Amino acid sequence: LKLIRDGRVVTPNAALLEAVRPSQVVVPATRAQVALPGLPARAPQGLAGRDPVEGTVRVADGGRLVTLTPETATALGYATALGSASSELPALSAADFGLPPAQTTLDGLRHVDGTLVRDPADEQGRAWLIEGGVRRLVDPSWLTSYGRRPVLPALPGDPSVQGPAAAPADGAVLRTDDGSVWIVETGVRRLLPAAVAARLGIRPGDVPLTTDALRSATTEGAPVA
Repeated sequence: LKLIRDGRVVTPNAALLEAVRPSQVVVPATRAQVALPGLPARAPQGLAGRDPVEGTVRVADGGRLVTLTPETATALGYATALGSASSELPALSAADFGLPPAQTTLDGLRHVDGTLVRDPADEQGRAWLIEGGVRRLVDPSWLTSYGRRPVLPALPGDPSVQGPAAAPADGAVLRTDDGSVWIVETGVRRLLPAAVAARLGIRPGDVPLTTDALRSATTEGAPVA
């Protein structure tokens, strides 16, 4: 399996692909896509994983791989993840992340960008994405588009300012209640016309159903040709 990113073909290892796109719709590659230049597979910002041998928790931050001490991993909530699609961290070795090691670790007082958090006292159970110094509300219908990221308990050091609602993760394919199928790219939703979806091997019934929140959390771009 391969991913298309920034006009290049990315070939992640199986462990990283499962962590990033566990429920992604998979379509056959076109000849043009096969001919695209290659790009090294790297874990996205905020993705965390547990070493399958050592048990060490590591987090992608700022293009580098941060190794957490057991105390820091516990302080950040990786041992007590709150009811996400998969509360278990994906099994990822250091090599699976595809990132150079960081020379420093985290202080355990706040979460890095790309982390999903939830206030344990919030009766609504809302999930937020930490990004750019603010927290952004995540619609439950596309929570799984962020891959196997647990929803961690929010910390006092996390941003308290609420920003715009979070868009689905890049590459997410979603279906609205009118039957339309959309693909999301950097906050822009693009319609997949029925003929294009059929050509790509996408069956609308296999695409996750979302809500009207998709329209307010994204801007509409040109349909996929």
